[in-house]
Amino acid sequence: MTGIPSLDRLTYPVAEVIRLSGLSREEIYRRVKSGELDSLRVGAKGGKIAIPAAALMRLLNGTSPEGADPS
Repeated sequence: MTGIPSLDRLTYPVAEVIRLSGLSREEIYRRVKSGELDSLRVGAKGGKIAIPAAALMRLLNGTSPEGADPS
């Protein structure tokens, strides 16, 4: 077993990403801001940040998004 949970939702709130990844809130937001971690806004007036399941899996597996500059 790899320790990576099966993901059963399309998107995850930042709090859940923090819990699953073990990264700090600041690190998650830094990765979102830099584009290293894909995200979207859900809700009115800019809404809350949600992380797509595919992006969360890449984060948990330690891989980068397609087309991202690894340097």
